[in-house]
Amino acid sequence: MGIIAASRLRAAVGRVNLIGQDLGSGSNKYQILALANNGKLYAAPIDASQVLEIDPVNQTTTLIGQDLVNDNYKYIGLALANNGKLYAAPLYASQVLEIDPVNQTTTLIGQDLGTTNYKYINLALANNGKLYAAPYSASQVLEIDPVNQTTTLIGQDLGSVYSKYQNLALANNGKLYAAPRDASQVLEIDPVNQTTTLIGQDLGSGSNKYQSLALANNGKLYAPPRDASQVLEIDPVNQTTTLIGQDLGSGSNKYANLALANNGKLYAAPRDASQVLEIDPVNQTTTLIGQDLGSQIYKYLSLALANNGKLYAAPLNASQVLEIDP
Repeated sequence: MGIIAASRLRAAVGRVNLIGQDLGSGSNKYQILALANNGKLYAAPIDASQVLEIDPVNQTTTLIGQDLVNDNYKYIGLALANNGKLYAAPLYASQVLEIDPVNQTTTLIGQDLGTTNYKYINLALANNGKLYAAPYSASQVLEIDPVNQTTTLIGQDLGSVYSKYQNLALANNGKLYAAPRDASQVLEIDPVNQTTTLIGQDLGSGSNKYQSLALANNGKLYAPPRDASQVLEIDPVNQTTTLIGQDLGSGSNKYANLALANNGKLYAAPRDASQVLEIDPVNQTTTLIGQDLGSQIYKYLSLALANNGKLYAAPLNASQVLEIDP
């Protein structure tokens, strides 16, 4: 299928294999993968009924754990805890899902969080060994204690606003931060005191402002604009936010996720935007790099840094893998 190279236009040859069992024609089966200590990858079921285990060595897949029924939108994101198990916060499901790679079992843990739709999407591990999920349509942050298999709702009531926050990231101060999607301010989560604080400027009531954020080498976090017009810089030390770089316009769904490269800059693959976004934390500037990838929507969502120093984005609706050479 080949690779599209951004920044330097250079042909490359890729090899793609379809592995494992046929999982059927149903839609919305799985979305996000996480690596476990056994070298296998796991995906929590969205509309599928069981957890998916991927064995890269043997190129096999296995459905593991209990049958969670074919209810829609059960889980999306998951994260690895220090005990070697993975945890998924409930989207439409009512409890947290614990995945045990060693025994290939799953367990529903913690309190019943009810039938509210779109409660949580992603979660992150803090320095205290607990995991935290920022509220999407839930009203409070979810704390997951893997040791005691308990869950706790912490911090202030953030109200019933839909799609408040989606992803979160750990900063050097041990606190977690979530960039506002439909919320108006950045959310700071303090795991030690089990408190939450809204920090920085009021970014307004617009929807889909930001989706993800990532930590840079300067200790600040950066969020590429989804429907917002500029990159958001979050300073955990001073609890301030700054809009940096060029005005990228009012277009919707420009960028989703980003990743830090070895040169200290961050890169976001275009979702509906036409070019890769480069963020320079040192100079607080942004640059559009590489070829024009056109107006197709939902081109790419996520990207990751490879050992060769380049970044790669898997295609959602695009036809080729995107290679970014910083």
